[in-house]
Formats: sequence, structure tokens, C-alpha cells
Amino acid sequence: MPIKVVLFTSSEYFKTILLLNESLSSIEMPKYKVRVFEHFLDYLYRRNIANIDMVGLLGLNVIAKDLHDSGLFRYTLSEIEMRINSSSLKYVLRQAHEISSKELRAVGVKYINQMDKNGNVIVDLIESLVIHCE
Repeated sequence: MPIKVVLFTSSEYFKTILLLNESLSSIEMPKYKVRVFEHFLDYLYRRNIANIDMVGLLGLNVIAKDLHDSGLFRYTLSEIEMRINSSSLKYVLRQAHEISSKELRAVGVKYINQMDKNGNVIVDLIESLVIHCE
């Protein structure tokens, strides 16, 4: 299936761009890493993000937010919430800060609150920070 058709039918953002300029031969997206944009295209084709790592999910979340793709935005948030752990918490909170995402921050805070009930959150977080700062 031609990529323009997939973009047009799967994304309101691209639908608008393509309707405004039907002869458009390329779309520049320099803000996004190539790998993350590949994940985005794969999602448009297959609607599956199960095999994408946390960094890829965070990148997809940014694309979804920027392109106003509420379905993908909710999907990535749900996946991030299910997969978050003490090692990835720092990346989630950093990304939330960088893109001013209240939703991502809430996922991080929820994880901290859940871990705090188990009594190991401080130890896990300190270990994670020490390991990743070396």
C-alpha cells in the first residue's frame, strides 16, 4: 500500500497536509529520530507496538502528541504504564519534563506511589540512578 494512502487514512495530521498540497512529494520530519519514525510508520501499517522498547515508546508518545494522534497517544501511555520499572522511570520522567507532558509525569508518579507501598522504592531508585550514572 503506498505510504501516502496509509498516512492519509491513518492520521488527521497527514490528511490535512496532503489535502492542502496534493502534489507534495516528500514530508520533512527532522525533529524525530529515524528509528522512532519507522516505529510510527509500522504502527500506522500494523497497529502494533508490542515489540518496541521503552525509548521507542517514549519517542512514539512524542510523535503522537505532536501530531494530535489521540489513539496512539493513549496506546503508548498505556504501554509505558504497563512496562515502567525502576530502570526506565528516569527516562519517563525526563521525557515528561522535556515535552511538558502531565500524562507521562502522572505515569511516573503512579509507579513511584505503587512501589512506595511495597517499601522498596527508594532503594530501587537509588540503585537505578547509580547504575545509570556510571
